[in-house]
Amino acid sequence: RPTAPTTKAPTAPTTKAPTKALDCCTSRCRKEWSTLTQTERNLYINGFKQLADQGVIQELSSTHRISAQHGQSNSYFLPWHRVFTQLLEDAIRGLGDDYKCFAMPYWDWSSEATPKEVYDGAELMIMNSGLGIDSNGECQNSGCPFDQGSYESESPSHYDNEGTKCMIRDLDYTSGHTGFGYCWFETPDELLGIIGDSSDYGIFSGELHNDPHAYPHICVGGNMGTFYSPDDPIFYLHHAFIDYIW
Repeated sequence: RPTAPTTKAPTAPTTKAPTKALDCCTSRCRKEWSTLTQTERNLYINGFKQLADQGVIQELSSTHRISAQHGQSNSYFLPWHRVFTQLLEDAIRGLGDDYKCFAMPYWDWSSEATPKEVYDGAELMIMNSGLGIDSNGECQNSGCPFDQGSYESESPSHYDNEGTKCMIRDLDYTSGHTGFGYCWFETPDELLGIIGDSSDYGIFSGELHNDPHAYPHICVGGNMGTFYSPDDPIFYLHHAFIDYIW
């Protein structure tokens, strides 16, 4: 007796679930400072200045000074600064309107020109990005929002001739152009070496805290070279990068 041919039941076509776009307002997509448009940079610059006018920046700087003097070079160094940087990020978001989705940028100093390149005429991007310049040990007076008279820092050691506190930078970066100076930034290869050197958190934290973290403070100088380093808006860009490496 002939049998009816068998047919396979049709299956519904499979479709991949649509990928949801990343919500950077919720997820806080942090970007490298040199890649930002001037409009994006202004969110940080103007937000920082507004908070300074309210006394928030000075309060954060004072908090850093008190905490630093009680030891930030231990295992708390990385998580402490992660929270501290996010406090500023939250404060700028709290300004509302254009700032409500602000994400803290980071400064990748490993991609900056070397001391030799700067000695030969190159410029450091960070000093030509709207945050002010190297003021050679004097109060900032470069036409930026952090100039003398417009911005008052917290550090009692940095002030003008009338005693008004100000932001100072004293860049000694080219001192390392011969290879025997004390001021340079770690290269990407050197950072990868630190990351891959040990799986032990304590060792990694200590190595990151030393030269990679310290040199930007030393090189920029002025307020950045003191416990009142959060006076300088470069501080938070620097520590956002330290957090990125972690």
